[in-house]
Amino acid sequence: MKKANIITILLLLSSLVTFSQDTHQYFATISENETIEIQCKLADFGSIYKISQTFGVSLDEIANYNKIEDFNTIKSDKIIKVKINNMLQSKQNTGSLPIYYKVKSGETLYRIAKTYLNQDINDFMERNQMADHTIKKDNVFIIGYLRSAKSLEIDLATSEVNSRDTIDTSTIELPKVTFIKQKGIAYVNGRNNAQKGYYVLHSQAEPNSEIEIYNPMGRRTVKAKVKGRIPDGIYNSDINVVLSSATAKSLGALDARFMVEIKYVQKED
Repeated sequence: MKKANIITILLLLSSLVTFSQDTHQYFATISENETIEIQCKLADFGSIYKISQTFGVSLDEIANYNKIEDFNTIKSDKIIKVKINNMLQSKQNTGSLPIYYKVKSGETLYRIAKTYLNQDINDFMERNQMADHTIKKDNVFIIGYLRSAKSLEIDLATSEVNSRDTIDTSTIELPKVTFIKQKGIAYVNGRNNAQKGYYVLHSQAEPNSEIEIYNPMGRRTVKAKVKGRIPDGIYNSDINVVLSSATAKSLGALDARFMVEIKYVQKED
């Protein structure tokens, strides 16, 4: 039984081996307003869609951030910027991409880890195998990992395998994945301001899954973890998603209620 599980997982992962063997080093830049982004020359990727898949961002997000009205008019030498604030993960998952940063003059470990990235310094040091806090100009560090569209497929495939009691290795299929898009009203849960982290309540998205929220007024996008369902009788019936204070702040929310666009993954049976 365990052997069948292992064989099946290996087969699933091998179907995505082209992506997992990506040997490029992707470097992030940090602007004066602490925006973290990756700058991509379109010619190096071949298409906007490839950039979208590589870094796990939507085409709409790329268009909004780069103020692109028509993808067909873009020249191959154009630099496409991918904003990755709040997208970096501390630990590497199967298929996720390491993102690098080159230290600039005058920067300190605290400034990079805490001020720029809002990360635990010990986690940062462990990830980069650092013996002390000393850093120098032009040092290169891994600042985190990005989940691409392909790494999400790997996670869904392996979780599907692990959830089965018996496995027929003669008929292996990847689970079908559908991206659900919604427009609706977000509500800021200000009753728990002490809670840290990017969390939401949503009535359809699976608990512990990831959901993408876009604020068209502030032109900001955040990916957050679904804590659970919206409880009945507590919030108005027109509320589509309930946000933690940290999530709302990153979205640039000015009111307790505001319009958002939502995207999440739904596995088909």
